[in-house]
Amino acid sequence: SKYQVVVEEERPRRLRRGTAEILRCYPVPVHFQNTTLLDSQYYFSAELPTSELRGATPFCVGDNRTYSGYWNAPLLPHKSYGIYYQAVSTANGETKIDCVRVATKG
Repeated sequence: SKYQVVVEEERPRRLRRGTAEILRCYPVPVHFQNTTLLDSQYYFSAELPTSELRGATPFCVGDNRTYSGYWNAPLLPHKSYGIYYQAVSTANGETKIDCVRVATKG
């Protein structure tokens, strides 16, 4: 099992009143450096193995550090972001992902 922190740039979009946002998880890892090339609105800012999370662990999104190969790039002050935390587990050849929006910036 592992945990991932996902940052998604929130771009303005028109929603009809009463339209619920459907939360989808992020099965395809995208590095910050590839967001432009892949035209991706999201990137993985960290991957944390369960072995590193023995208790409450502080984490700062945008701290400019690298976690398991993912650069936790600084957030730009003029942009809005959604921050997601997802758990990934694999058993018997099947991978399951569960994610939750934990914060917004902007």
